[in-house]
Amino acid sequence: MKPVTLHLLQHLKPGGIESLALEFQRAAQPLFDVHIISLEKHNVKCYWNNIDGFEEFIHVLNKKPGWQMNIFSQLTAFFKKVKPIYVHTHHIGPLIYGGVAKANFDNIVFSDVSALLPVNSLLMLDSHFKNPKVGAVSGGYKFIQKGTAGEQCYWKYQSMVKTRESSIASVLGAHGAFYALRKSCYDDVPAETINDDFLIPMNVIKQGYRVIYEPRVVAIELEQVNLEQDMGRRLRIAAGNFQQLVYLLPLLSPKYGWNAINFASGKALRAIMPFILVFIFIGNIYLAPIHTLFISLLACQLFLYGLVMLINVFQLSPKLRALKLICYLVNGYWVALKGSLKYIFGLQEKIWTKI
Repeated sequence: MKPVTLHLLQHLKPGGIESLALEFQRAAQPLFDVHIISLEKHNVKCYWNNIDGFEEFIHVLNKKPGWQMNIFSQLTAFFKKVKPIYVHTHHIGPLIYGGVAKANFDNIVFSDVSALLPVNSLLMLDSHFKNPKVGAVSGGYKFIQKGTAGEQCYWKYQSMVKTRESSIASVLGAHGAFYALRKSCYDDVPAETINDDFLIPMNVIKQGYRVIYEPRVVAIELEQVNLEQDMGRRLRIAAGNFQQLVYLLPLLSPKYGWNAINFASGKALRAIMPFILVFIFIGNIYLAPIHTLFISLLACQLFLYGLVMLINVFQLSPKLRALKLICYLVNGYWVALKGSLKYIFGLQEKIWTKI
């Protein structure tokens, strides 16, 4: 049996790199079995008429635009099957996919290029994997510049919740800026996944492992976004929150113990809360003629929502901290409602775009 080498390309459309890989395959044939993998799917014979006799060594995956996690597992399975002694990747996409699939390691680390990390962050995360029950570890997260009063309270609250979730069971999801998991615990997520940094760690919990929160490792977000970009990010996350509720309904089973309670009271309730608020508002309108109490409650809601709307329209900056928090909450649930509806009606983009 001849040794195996492998070329991993983004596509096999006509080009210099593609010609190089095919020529290498033909020239090395007496000494090696040379496999060529194209990440993107297309009819290779439409572009190349000189591959006769090599069809069994040319493989085409079905990668869609954007980041697709299940490509890793497909490549890993293929590498185990053919056992290549060399993997030659071409361009950054194949480099990342092929590098992760071929590397011999125990843990996978995910991070954002725009995040600043402590120099000993890998050591602190790795220390938790000495416990065989731990399947993933998430670091903390904060922006380099302080946000609004509402944002500061929100992140402080989130850190507290994650710390307590981790202490009694597992933290739900991870900060995408920096987290790690055992390679053996990685499970594919659907290609259309929006919040993959939540779904991947939750799959670890489903396998019976713990996901730990490490507050000493804080990823500092350096990239600045304007209001329009921030709105796009929040809409995407809101759509992802509703999507992950649909995907992870089995986690509400009592067999998951505290994880089920945390998921129901935190993530599940957050996803449906905008609809509960709409139901309360409509219910108040219906009940208003019955009793003055409902008239008062309706008036309070109209005043509150109207005030926040005026602040948004005229781009005012409230001085009162309480009013800032109210604006943050109302705007947050409004964005969550829009994002959930976008997902329900299929209007949410399935691929990542730079914001």
